[in-house]
Amino acid sequence: MVRKTKQCSKCKEVKDLSFFCKNNRSPDGHYSMCNGCRHKRYEQNAEEHNKKAKLRYQKNREKRIEQAAECRKKRLELQPDYRAVERRRALAKEIGISPDIIEEHYKKYFMKQQAHCAICGKITEKLCIDHDHNKTGKESLRGLLCKKCNVGICWFDDNADFCKNASSYLEKFN
Repeated sequence: MVRKTKQCSKCKEVKDLSFFCKNNRSPDGHYSMCNGCRHKRYEQNAEEHNKKAKLRYQKNREKRIEQAAECRKKRLELQPDYRAVERRRALAKEIGISPDIIEEHYKKYFMKQQAHCAICGKITEKLCIDHDHNKTGKESLRGLLCKKCNVGICWFDDNADFCKNASSYLEKFN
């Protein structure tokens, strides 16, 4: 014979089993407290629980930030230009070619341009690989530019006419 009622361990009332949540660990398959008492207990403990959880989260967050900073520091010691290498790898993935081809292209043009930007001529160790956004593969790669020139070309949508118009505009005021 299946029992259809149960006494709540908290309020001591005998209630129908539908007032008790299921619990596979319990011998009868239901929690010992009714849903109302469990809810009240949860409300009482929730604020304290949330405070503790926030403190744990904050502590762990600070620890993760410290670990990440430490990791970046070690990586910079081992490979000072790792950020640039990662950007070049991301570019390779974006245009669908091997990272080795990108590195080869970078080294070739770096030596060819002697660390100068192809547009402004500034000498810098941090040059970007210019590429045509309308093409993919190795044929989309162009020269090396400083960050400002690379962003400038991007703002002109890689359009030579826009750049010529900007040049003639600026010449009017010089």
